[in-house]
Amino acid sequence: QRLLVAEGIYTGAAAATGSGHRAHCLEALAVCVANLTERDALLSADDRIFFTEPHYHGFPAILYVPPALVGGHNVWDDHFDERVPLLDWPEIRSMAADGLIIGAHGLRHQPLASVSPSEAAFEAAESRLLLETRLERAITDVSYPYGSVSELVELIHGACGYQTGVTCDSRLSTLEDEPLHLPRLEITSRDDPAALLRRIS
Repeated sequence: QRLLVAEGIYTGAAAATGSGHRAHCLEALAVCVANLTERDALLSADDRIFFTEPHYHGFPAILYVPPALVGGHNVWDDHFDERVPLLDWPEIRSMAADGLIIGAHGLRHQPLASVSPSEAAFEAAESRLLLETRLERAITDVSYPYGSVSELVELIHGACGYQTGVTCDSRLSTLEDEPLHLPRLEITSRDDPAALLRRIS
């Protein structure tokens, strides 16, 4: 069994629909992998500057948020001199109310495998606490910033209550993948539904 976890909502939804993939959310993956088929799809996005249509083409979607940076700017691109404002809390709350799933993306978008274990634990625990406090809903999913993850980082997030974690490993997932170390296909502005269809066929 293979699972399409796509980073990029619109092209991913169009391609997944065209290839007969079934909509699925990460909560279903964590709770009951037995329900998965060969054509299930999860759609996601990291630290978006803007985000609309959370159920595009009928697919549930998840947005990973670094909560300490909400309402700020894309600090991870400072060296490119590309300062762009990020979503604020009212926007994220409105999207969550419309059905968009929210996950954590670290607290401050730090490379978690490169910091001390205590700092990684702080990032994991505080990001979940801040998101749950602000959004008044359970947060159980994480996207590791920069794809920076290790076995220790996964253990820390599991201990903090996370059920799933996505990486930057670009491939289709299988049922052998650990829920806290899921690969996903990155979709960029250079991709279109036809190109993605060829990648997942």
